[in-house]
Amino acid sequence: MLLTSAEILLFNVKSQSIVRSVPGVSLVELMVALSLMAVAASAAFQIMTLAETTLFESRNELTNQQREEAVGSFIYEDFLGDNITVTAQDNYSNN
Repeated sequence: MLLTSAEILLFNVKSQSIVRSVPGVSLVELMVALSLMAVAASAAFQIMTLAETTLFESRNELTNQQREEAVGSFIYEDFLGDNITVTAQDNYSNN
């Protein structure tokens, strides 16, 4: 089987594009790497947001508990010292 010069040239062009090895990264590899980084970044962002929300909620809950304890102990001390007086008229109804 004899090949013509056009067929040999066409074969050489096709074989060079297939065999040719270019150092570097292809666009597909870059897109895959970028998408993996985006997934990892979004997961990290969600975890950090959840941690921050939990921190603020627990701090507010602790503050509320401390406030309630302080009010309760203040009222209890007045109750033990018999400083609480019961009046027939409510102080808020004096409008």
